[in-house]
Amino acid sequence: MNKDIRVLVIGMSGILAGVEREVLGIIAHCPENIHFDFLCFGNRFKYEEILQGNSIFYYIPKRKKNIIKSNMRQRSFWREHGQEYDVIWINTASASNITMYKYAKKYSNARIISHSHNSKIEYSDPVLKAGHSILHLFNRNRLVACSDVLVSCSKSAAIHLYGVINDDVHILYNGIDLKRFQFDSATRKAIREDLCISEDELVLCCVGRVEKVKNFIHSIKVLERLQNKQIKSTLLIVGDGSQSDVLKQYVKQNRINKVLFLGSQSDVKPYLDCADVFLQPSFFEGFPVSTIEAQTNGIKCIISNNITPEVKMTDLVVMLPVDEQYIDDWCTECSNCASAISRGDYTRIMYEQGLDLGTVSKKMQDFFYGNYR
Repeated sequence: MNKDIRVLVIGMSGILAGVEREVLGIIAHCPENIHFDFLCFGNRFKYEEILQGNSIFYYIPKRKKNIIKSNMRQRSFWREHGQEYDVIWINTASASNITMYKYAKKYSNARIISHSHNSKIEYSDPVLKAGHSILHLFNRNRLVACSDVLVSCSKSAAIHLYGVINDDVHILYNGIDLKRFQFDSATRKAIREDLCISEDELVLCCVGRVEKVKNFIHSIKVLERLQNKQIKSTLLIVGDGSQSDVLKQYVKQNRINKVLFLGSQSDVKPYLDCADVFLQPSFFEGFPVSTIEAQTNGIKCIISNNITPEVKMTDLVVMLPVDEQYIDDWCTECSNCASAISRGDYTRIMYEQGLDLGTVSKKMQDFFYGNYR
């Protein structure tokens, strides 16, 4: 039997999005002898209650609020608690700030696991993006040197954070609870009734943080073009973020009908049941969990060709450019998808690809215990 270990999780945001759902899912499949605490930056996380009080959440001010105060609080935390942990699990998408790596290395004897979750740096401000990109390239080798285990959700995310793909880098695709995402026609009917959507209506669905990188404005333009072609259609946007009000204003100004902003949902599966087409027009992604969920559900997926092709696990996925001139191509793919009350069972394919969350969690546990090559 494996010994009791304590893991400190770093890199979660306050929004229950892809990375957060993946990390919490891995934790849920771990045995009780692995204890998890969280080092968080910013305000109190809304999903603390999911862990039912078994974990300690430590909060530190974000660097952009007060960099001196943030660094002082970090140093104080590591001096006081660094020796309490066997594993430091750092989930990140950039090497622009490696303070947490340096402190973890200095003040603890823990195994440091670096887990890459994205393929590019996410900043809309060009000046900030340029500055962070320079720091990212400068610090990349230092991050690798501070880490004992290098994990990545995809090959593109590995190259982005570590600069290389070799035997020292472990590719661990994001997983989901496959059985839970199987299509259910009764749920489809119930959600459509709740949202006042007829069965003959073409329903498009986007899931994720409502941020510029997700490019949900593209999906709204696809809907608008479909409606201009007299195709009865609705768009569901499941998620929340800084761009929510911007998109709502765009919809209002352009008098676009049937865009439903559903906010952040703890369970997105009913909305996949409800929909006919899953859209993901992101400018970039690491290995999007939402696309795996949609494929498992048996729904057609039209996604950006900027996303890693590793996520294309089935014949349900079509990859297209997100430039304005290709909107008609997106519309054609959407309109070719007839509204259906039954779908194929894709769970077996996803199991064979190792995408069940239990399988992914077991591999992560091997990293926690040091049982890896």
